[in-house]
Amino acid sequence: MKTLLDIALRDLALFSIVGFGLVFKDALEFVKLQKKELGYWQEKNKLQNEIQGYRMHEHFAGNLFDAYLGTHPESRQDLAECLYLYNFSARNNSQAFYPLKQEVEFAQRLIAFYEKIYPETPVRYEKKGKILAVYVLPMVTETLIGNMFKHGITGTGSYMSVCFDFTDSDRIKMQFRNKVSPGQSFAKSPDSHGLDVLTRRLELAYGREAVLKWDFPENEVVATLTIPS
Repeated sequence: MKTLLDIALRDLALFSIVGFGLVFKDALEFVKLQKKELGYWQEKNKLQNEIQGYRMHEHFAGNLFDAYLGTHPESRQDLAECLYLYNFSARNNSQAFYPLKQEVEFAQRLIAFYEKIYPETPVRYEKKGKILAVYVLPMVTETLIGNMFKHGITGTGSYMSVCFDFTDSDRIKMQFRNKVSPGQSFAKSPDSHGLDVLTRRLELAYGREAVLKWDFPENEVVATLTIPS
């Protein structure tokens, strides 16, 4: 017959094994979380370094613009607007978030700038609902608007549309539509540096809550970006 001491020793051994297993499991989970967090900060630091590089470049570019404006006064208004947009990007990209109102105003100003360059390209701008008093990742619209003009059809037969939808208080929806040549689509280009950086920034800021969806009707590209508010 087993004595009480034998039973106690057996139970102690069993509990020790189970306890060690739980501690080991917790340790593994902790290591996984540490690696994941380390990867997050490494990626964030990499992006921050890129941003700081852009800010260094901003000073250099500003001097070039100033020199050009001094000798070409007829271009002052256009270049001043270009410099404003450039500086806005360099200044705000280093922020984690900023007011949604600033993003909308920037998008409107950027569209107006491109419309002046491409006067034959009609752009329909639409805003549904009131701008929410929330903060968003800066410059999420720049890549999509810029690529519409850079890679889409401009001039005769072209059209573009940008729609901000604020009717859902939990989600912000932005849709960008433009006409492209048959078989052309900047969304499918593996060399699109802007889209790659945008995707990585969205993942870091929102995780899976940010959704960038692409649709390809006949000779069109429709990009729909949804982010939490």
